[in-house]
Amino acid sequence: MADDRGDPKESVTLTRRLAQTDRVLMIHGSISSSSAGVMYPLSASLKVPIVSPTAAAPGLTDKFRPWAYTMNPGAARALGTGLAALRKHHPEVKKAAVLYNQADAISKAEATVVMPPTFQQASVELLDSITFQTGDLDFSAQVTRALAKQPDMLFLGSGSREAALVAKEARKQGFKGPIQGGVATATPDLVTLGGDSVEGWFTTTYAWNERPTPRMQTFVKKFLERSGGKRPNSSGPAMYDQLFIAKTCIEMAGVTNKPDDLESDRDKLAKCWAGLKAYDGAIGAITMNELGVNVGQIWALTVKKGVFTLSE
Repeated sequence: MADDRGDPKESVTLTRRLAQTDRVLMIHGSISSSSAGVMYPLSASLKVPIVSPTAAAPGLTDKFRPWAYTMNPGAARALGTGLAALRKHHPEVKKAAVLYNQADAISKAEATVVMPPTFQQASVELLDSITFQTGDLDFSAQVTRALAKQPDMLFLGSGSREAALVAKEARKQGFKGPIQGGVATATPDLVTLGGDSVEGWFTTTYAWNERPTPRMQTFVKKFLERSGGKRPNSSGPAMYDQLFIAKTCIEMAGVTNKPDDLESDRDKLAKCWAGLKAYDGAIGAITMNELGVNVGQIWALTVKKGVFTLSE
């Protein structure tokens, strides 16, 4: 195990160490699109499979077949699903403002690549796109600028901490409309940090930890026992599934795990992941497409009484 601390430079160093010095069969992680974006090119050059449980920025895996994979079906599908759910409950929405973390790869991609055409297809006018940075604490200026445009809804592309603070500021300034969050906001931390300000929040996930199936609920029960009562975010069950997929591939593909067979073992694992179809995981059926992206189910969620529930 190695901690890149969310720093892409550290991700590069650790990927090289794991692949060349430690000579691992494959690498699970990192969790961020920023880190995955520098790790995936190394997966191809070093010929080591790398799977991220959460990376969702568009196009991350495209050029690095068959070595790069992500369990996340991607921001493009997710955000369109989320906006459709929001508008089903709020058909009055015609105008939107976007606030996003420009230092985070997935948040920037959501705000600048995914949402503009998504709004256009939904006949929602994008009034303004406003940036902030990881670690910011005061969002009053950004929210004031956004609300001056009189949007019907806000879209927040960021992690849960910044998203919760922006939501609090928006409610403080009197905004009563719906808020949609990017893929990184479907976490228990959003509710813990945001409180009443995130009630009614719309977002999406591919790993809904309230999913009423025995596989997911068994995982969540065991997770709660070991975490002291803290619920898992999407990376938890996704990583759980991908580790068991790797186990299955090792067993089925004839991996020997002998030092002299490392190159062929990695190749076997990469080909196994490339052919993955309808694996029955805690997050649902997992199938990798030709780009190395899971095409599993997307869940549209909303926060009701402090709990992420299906938006129906």
